Amino acid sequence: MKRRWFTDYTENRQGAAIRLGRRLRWPDNYFRIYASYRLERNKFDDFSQYFERANSYANTYDSLFITIDTVPNPGNPDIIDTSFARVNTTIIGTSHPGSLLRYGERWNSASRFSLTITRDSRNLPEFATQGSLVSYTISQTGGPLGGFWNYTKHSISAAKFFPLFWRFAIAAKVQFGAITSPYASDSTILISDRFIPGGTAYDGIVRGYEDGSLTPDTIVTHSDTTFGYTENTKTGETTDSIRVDPPFRIRVRGNYMLVSNIELQFPIAEQSIYGLLFFDAGNSWRSFEHIKPFRYLYRGWGFGIRVLVPGIGTIGGDLARPLDVPPNGDGMGWKFHFQIGTTFR
Repeated sequence: MKRRWFTDYTENRQGAAIRLGRRLRWPDNYFRIYASYRLERNKFDDFSQYFERANSYANTYDSLFITIDTVPNPGNPDIIDTSFARVNTTIIGTSHPGSLLRYGERWNSASRFSLTITRDSRNLPEFATQGSLVSYTISQTGGPLGGFWNYTKHSISAAKFFPLFWRFAIAAKVQFGAITSPYASDSTILISDRFIPGGTAYDGIVRGYEDGSLTPDTIVTHSDTTFGYTENTKTGETTDSIRVDPPFRIRVRGNYMLVSNIELQFPIAEQSIYGLLFFDAGNSWRSFEHIKPFRYLYRGWGFGIRVLVPGIGTIGGDLARPLDVPPNGDGMGWKFHFQIGTTFR
């Protein structure tokens, strides 16, 4: 499988998985348990030039060459006419710590065992009006299982559904995720397993923001040396100057995530078309001590529509507005999100 992540790079995956599960009778009949094992290998390649420059110690030499004509300037015999040619060359150096470039486009193996326990007491699989859905998954990659990647991932989600008057219902959901590694650095944590909430991303839905934009990005200021030649026809002296480029932003993704959603759902046509009003909040962080849910959650609100299409599933669209300044520099205007399925999956 190949997947292009934004415009930065391509992730290649090859492998297989097996999954078994059963329904439990204790503590009650709503519980289920699933176990799975996956063996695969991963490779990152096809990096964009922007990504390579942003993730390495790259120098751009912007050279200005001067050609001196042999015919003197007729207006002033002391000045010799000159022509200029500019050549831009980028030399990619060593990669920054934490960059995907350090893996050298090599295949690295992942051996993963996962265990999931769920309790589902909803009265409907979609657009439920009462009941709850609680799930906990723990995944161990590497370590005693072998392979290059080595980390533990925890994912917890809980959703509750409350009936109101007529056929209106409120649905509320909270998600928390954490990835830990036995090493001080996170060099053995697979980047595509980290958390990238925002928009209608699978990790966490926070509408009003770009998909996968709520990550603890790293800002790198890249300094270039510009050789700007100022030729004095009498002395032959030259001068050099230093230029600092605009900073690059690297999408590093989070090792911790917290997302919450509240929706007011109502049927426009029973079991066919639904309308909804929503409020979302969420963010992701690189380390546990940076988590401040009452200060650093990005919030958005809006309204949407869902249509149940036989043989296809649920599709729809949301129009959302952020309540906080987006981290990628987008404005505070309305944003449209196309969505497959419901928020409470």
